[in-house]
Amino acid sequence: LATVAEHENFCVVHMMDPFGGRSFGVHKILEHKHTVTAVTYAKDGTTLLVATADGRVRGWEIEPDGSSTVSANLVHDYKLVSMRAGENLKLGLTLVACLCVDGSVWLWDTSRWCVLTKIQPRAGGHLIGGDASDH
Repeated sequence: LATVAEHENFCVVHMMDPFGGRSFGVHKILEHKHTVTAVTYAKDGTTLLVATADGRVRGWEIEPDGSSTVSANLVHDYKLVSMRAGENLKLGLTLVACLCVDGSVWLWDTSRWCVLTKIQPRAGGHLIGGDASDH
């Protein structure tokens, strides 16, 4: 389980009992230079995706001993407000969709860490969860 508080530059990874939901305590604190805006696990179940206010998503591999390494660095044009991991079994893809404050949605292939497509917002759209300074 990963948690983040609003306006903080870190997220907390907790070790949990997968069957009973009991917490074994804080496993790792991942610090970032910029405010953390969203967290989710990739569908592989081992990569924690952490979005920050600079428009980046970092993929963290967190080991049972508490060590961690960055396995991906996804760069967006704007700050992210939300992201969701999923998969397309028919095509054999593991994906993450990232929603930015400008309304654009970036779809990433998490097995190769490459962008598949970027869906632009419609003309005249409004910023989502941010303001012009979030560019």
